[in-house]
This record gives sequence, C-alpha cells and structure tokens, in this order.
Amino acid sequence: MPKNNISGRSFLLSLGLRIVSLALAVTLVISSGMMSYASAGAITVKIVDGLKRVSVTTNATDPAQIISEAGFILSADDEMDVSRFSETEGGTITINRARLLRYEKDGKSIFYFGSDNDSAAGKSTAGKADSVKSFIKRASTVTVDADGSRKKIAVSGGTVRDALKKAGISVSKSDSVFPSLDSPAFGLSLIKVTRVRYRQRTEKEAIPYEVKTLIDPSLRPGEFKVISEGKNGEKKTVYLDKYVNGELDSSSVIRETVISKPQEKTVKAGAAKYDALSNYDGNSLPISELRTPESLKIGADGAPLSYKKCIKGKATAYTGDPITATGTVPKPGSIAVDPNMIPYGSKCYVVSADGRYVYGYCIAEDTGGFVKMGNTTIDLFMNNEQMCDDWGNRRVNIYIL
Repeated sequence: MPKNNISGRSFLLSLGLRIVSLALAVTLVISSGMMSYASAGAITVKIVDGLKRVSVTTNATDPAQIISEAGFILSADDEMDVSRFSETEGGTITINRARLLRYEKDGKSIFYFGSDNDSAAGKSTAGKADSVKSFIKRASTVTVDADGSRKKIAVSGGTVRDALKKAGISVSKSDSVFPSLDSPAFGLSLIKVTRVRYRQRTEKEAIPYEVKTLIDPSLRPGEFKVISEGKNGEKKTVYLDKYVNGELDSSSVIRETVISKPQEKTVKAGAAKYDALSNYDGNSLPISELRTPESLKIGADGAPLSYKKCIKGKATAYTGDPITATGTVPKPGSIAVDPNMIPYGSKCYVVSADGRYVYGYCIAEDTGGFVKMGNTTIDLFMNNEQMCDDWGNRRVNIYIL
C-alpha cells in the first residue's frame, strides 16, 4: 500500500509539471506573436531641426503627425523637407526654420522667407535669392491693427489666424476680425481686430404713473383739479451692454421685474373750447372763457341764483378787434355795452332767453357802433366770425352781478 501511494503522488506531480510547462509555452507563443504584430508596421524616422537630431519609432506615416508626436512645432512660414523620407521605410525629415531675408534689386528691397545651410542668405544687403540652399518664398508685409496700436509683420502664407498668432495677438469668440480668421494672409495690407465685450448690469427704475382725466364742464379750459395723487412704481431692469474697443456701443433689455405697480392720478379738467356755436347748443359749457367765481351759484336753469338786476334785451356778436375801449385785449367773456346803461367794468352773466346757450360770466370792457343801431343791448365777443354769424341777434337775459 505505501508503494502504491508513492507512485500515485509521483504521477500527479509529473502531470502538474507538464501542465505548467504547456501554459508557459502558450504564453511565450502569444507574446512573441503580439511583439511581431506590434512591430510589423513601425518605421524609424530621424528628425533634423538645425543642430537638434531625434530618432523615433512610430506607426504614423504622415510627416506632420510624426514631428508633432516627437514634440516639434512648425510656424506658418517653416518648411519640411521629406525628400529622404518614405512612408514604408522611414528615413529623415528635415525641418527648415524660416527667417526673413532681404534681397536688394534695382535699389529696392524685396523681402522673402527662407532658410539656408551655410548662412549665405544672412547677408541682408548683398545676399541673393539663389544663395538659399533649402527653400525660399516671397514675403508680404501686413499691418495688424488691434488694441489701439499697429504692428507690421511679414508673412509668406498661412491664414489671418496664423498672422495674428505671429504678431502675438489673441482673439476671443466675441471679437470681430476683418478679414475673417480663415482668410489667406499673404497679400493683405491690413488686418483689423475689433474687441467686443458684453457686460450685464442691473438698474432700478421708476415706472411712471398714468393720469386719468375727467371732463368737468364747471371748470374753464386749462383749469385742472386733482382728485387723487399718483405714485410712480418701481422695476428692476437687467441690461446687456455691448462694448466695442472699450466704448459702450449699444444696450438691450434682457428682462424686467416689477417691484411695485404705479398708482394712477385722477384729475378733473375744464372742457375744451369749441370753434362752432352748435357745440354749445343745449350744453352747460359757457362760451365765455372767464372763470366763474366760486361764490356765484348757478341754478338748474343756467341762471345765477343771486344778482342785482336782470336786463332783458338782444345781443349780437363780434370778433377780431385787437383792443377794447378800456384798453384790454378782447377774448370770449369781453362784452361791448352802452356805458350809460351798463358801466364799464360791470360783472355780468348772460344766458339766451330760450335757455339754449350760456354765454356765461363776462365783463363790460368795450363799446361800439352797435349802440346807435337801437335794436341791440350788448355785443358778445366770440372766437371766430362763423360763430358770430350763427349767433345773429338773439334775445338774452343779462344778469348784473
């Protein structure tokens, strides 16, 4: 029995060692396959940037991507020489850094961007364009106008965005750039950057109250009586201000919030004067523009409740006279009288005998040829000739106050 147990343990130990060996073999095969797969498409590229040399192993095939992965950055005027580079075999990529060159021809300076290997083109006045070993391209000068100053830079290609970067000028999304950022920069004379900024501000403002006007025939035109005072409300307004190059250009309302509502003002106002006599027919509004004294009470029939005497007679109407016999300027409310009957300065109240028209409160200030007519007691001043014609010669009650 012991002999059999030993044999069994030996068998199990041998089986375990075989399984482990098989697992290690499979792992080595898989790892070897993965290494072969990873290196199958890789190429080795040497990058030359002046005195700097870097070798990289990469699966990329685009030269621009390769030098970017290697940490090299090209400006808009730099060039890549890929004549010794292959997408499948690798090779060498040479970076030619651009610098501004000047070539004198016929007394004029012609500017270029280029690079050289022996600095022959570095002779600014004597150097010739064909002395550049690596590359050369014509340059143009563009003026960048931004932030209140102007800067001139030389460009041979690229976009307006590249030119601004070269000039050290950054722009935000709200800024305005002309020409647009994606426009070609070569050949431009001016690039203009307009700074645009937006700011919010909040203001508390009054909401003006409204005035409600009630017509009161007892008041003369132009007279007002306040029934209830008004009160302004208040609101909070949020504005969006647009600033262009630091100056406020425009403002727009984002939102308004009412804090308190305004309270309406109520007033009574005298009725407007009419230019036609028919508008006064059956109307309690007097034709006279003189204010009736508050002490004078008017009855339901339109006549004053108290007076010294009442003269029944006839009245005509006149207009247009520049001055009265007493030296005043006539207006509706001025009447011409026979001073022997009604002395100058007498306060009167005149109503048509049929009650249709109220001439109203008036003062004896004038006289005239009507006195000799014999069929007229007083002459009433009115606004226009048509009203005078419509009035005619009408019977009236003249209340001497």
